[in-house]
Amino acid sequence: MTCVPQPGVRLRATASSFSLLLFLLASVARANSVLTMSMSSPDDLANLTVGQTFTVNVSLGALGAGEQLQTLTGGVDFPSALLGSPVSISPGAIVPNPLANPLDFQTVSGVGQADASFVTFSMNAAEHITSNGVFYSFTLTALAVGSGQIEFDTLALIGEQFDPNDPQLPILRPISVGAPLDFTIKSSGGGPGPIGVPLPAAAWGGLALIGVLGIRRWCTGRAR
Repeated sequence: MTCVPQPGVRLRATASSFSLLLFLLASVARANSVLTMSMSSPDDLANLTVGQTFTVNVSLGALGAGEQLQTLTGGVDFPSALLGSPVSISPGAIVPNPLANPLDFQTVSGVGQADASFVTFSMNAAEHITSNGVFYSFTLTALAVGSGQIEFDTLALIGEQFDPNDPQLPILRPISVGAPLDFTIKSSGGGPGPIGVPLPAAAWGGLALIGVLGIRRWCTGRAR
């Protein structure tokens, strides 16, 4: 059976698509200077040990004086086999506090993923991002021996600047990213070898008992 679209439906779909296209073209045409996003850590990532936790800060740069962001999103990927999932993700100093709405700042803590987003519909400058600095921080735990990189997911980065002359149409802000963070995880003893798992005291006691029983059986056999 052939489905014939109704003229009215096609007209509405065409009008909707055309409006979306105009909005995207207008946003691109109004794109401003490039924002920057970088990562840093206060910890020595070249000498991590298994079980150690460390922090990564995601920072915004190149926001000019008087500029206000209504939208800013960040996405970071890392090897899940070595670092698992974030222990925590927290907002940085540039995120408004208090927020216009508690839902304006959201985080996604997944396996091999640490994302955060700030999106507000507020027109109040005090509830926008207005300065450069730490956008969000996340904490990871070194799980296994190995090396890798913590890097941005460039498809997850969005910046939109509030325009007081046209509050309904924010200005798109492209984002460039800094270099990834290299890390190396060593064993708890400081070397790159395999990880030794200590036995609990009860296990040592069990081994000792087995040894005693073995000696007793050997002595009994000799006595016979």
